[in-house]
Amino acid sequence: MMATAVLFAAVVLLVRPACPVYAMFHVLCPGCGGTRALMALLRGNLGAAWRLNALVVCEIPLGLGYVLAGIWRRGVWPEVSRGWWITVSVGVALFTVGRNFFAL
Repeated sequence: MMATAVLFAAVVLLVRPACPVYAMFHVLCPGCGGTRALMALLRGNLGAAWRLNALVVCEIPLGLGYVLAGIWRRGVWPEVSRGWWITVSVGVALFTVGRNFFAL
């Protein structure tokens, strides 16, 4: 299992495969640029990460905060409510429309 994870990480970080959504439909999916944005964040380049994929830059601290707050309060992995999923889905959809039609 660990070998599979290491192999996947090596492929993603070294090869950087093309996005299948972009290849078929020529629109940027919510994840397009996410790997490059994460790499820019790891190098400390917040501006480049924001330009590559603002959703990833916002999503990482919010997701970590949600998980850590749930663990801190209850001592267990937090359950995710239906309202949370709806909010995240609407946010991702708005981001996708915005980045493809309004050059966000």
